[in-house]
Amino acid sequence: MRILVTGSTGFIGSQLCRALVAQGHRVLAFHRASSSLRGLEGIPGCHEQPQLAEVAGCLEHVLGDLTQPETLSAALRGVEVVFHTAGLVGAGNQSGRLYAVNVEGTRALLQAAQEAGVRRVVHTSSVSALGVPLYGPAPMDERHTWNFPAQHWQYGYAKYLAEMEVQKAVAAGMDVVIVNPSVVIGAGDVYNGSRSILARAVRRQLPFVVEGGLNVVHIADVVAGHIAALEKGRRGERYILGGQNLSHPAFIQAICAAGNVPAA
Repeated sequence: MRILVTGSTGFIGSQLCRALVAQGHRVLAFHRASSSLRGLEGIPGCHEQPQLAEVAGCLEHVLGDLTQPETLSAALRGVEVVFHTAGLVGAGNQSGRLYAVNVEGTRALLQAAQEAGVRRVVHTSSVSALGVPLYGPAPMDERHTWNFPAQHWQYGYAKYLAEMEVQKAVAAGMDVVIVNPSVVIGAGDVYNGSRSILARAVRRQLPFVVEGGLNVVHIADVVAGHIAALEKGRRGERYILGGQNLSHPAFIQAICAAGNVPAA
């Protein structure tokens, strides 16, 4: 199958590319020219084995940008499936940039995918798009909707608005499935995302640990969840990709135990 992965150089995107190539797919890694390719190292390239490119899995790099719609149209020619993992997590005070990439970029991708005749899109959202529990710490499921002041959580609000773009596309006839990963950890995180707090905890560089908690999930489970969404997901539905609920102190203790260092 010919599959395009946006955000292919990120943590989830790169590990998803690796798994899809291993399954025998021809994977188009969509990324900007300035993106680091560390996460994609070691994946067989289509140019390295042109005689096998149509029968064995391989990776092909495709340059583009979500904020440049013309690059999306070119990249999607002949593509059957899209995994849209690209997104901006933090933009400092540049809320406009967060909106341009996560919301307008998603809208542009969906429009280009529809025009290209893409069969299915799997959209990577986040549990952040669910909002927060109404009455203190409590479990939430896929039915929960955004309920938090946008100005206090711009990233979560942007991911929620991106899901609204997905639902508009679904209403227009597109086949799109949403996945909502929680805090993703595991090997292959070459950026300063989840890995940074793990490294700081093991080095005993955290000055304090706040109250509260989080849900953590291994990258292998997140990748498997994406593929399951492609194969079994229902059009227009969202699926939380979560693992274990932990308090912040318990999370740090687990990290330190794995690193064989005292937690305090």
